[in-house]
Amino acid sequence: MNIIVWLILAALTGALNVILVKQYITTKEIKYISIVLLSGLTTLYSYYKIFNTSDVSKAYPIVKIISILMVILFGILICDEKITFKSSCGIALSIIAMYLLLCK
Repeated sequence: MNIIVWLILAALTGALNVILVKQYITTKEIKYISIVLLSGLTTLYSYYKIFNTSDVSKAYPIVKIISILMVILFGILICDEKITFKSSCGIALSIIAMYLLLCK
């Protein structure tokens, strides 16, 4: 698979873990923890594939930034959280940071 696919998969499963743990805390349903375990294993395997083919110093921050952006998006869409001007600025800066990391 392409490295971009692994980066997106790692970011998506990392963000999914956060949302599922929040769902478990509010509902106390064990199915969420089971999915978190499976998702966590997928995240670890994605990291393994990413770090075999790219620099950790570039790939890991990109995965984390994408994960944070996904958690924010999930929070807005699923948990009905509000976004402030300050957090909008932080989101913009994280996208700029990701661009700078990708530049050679």
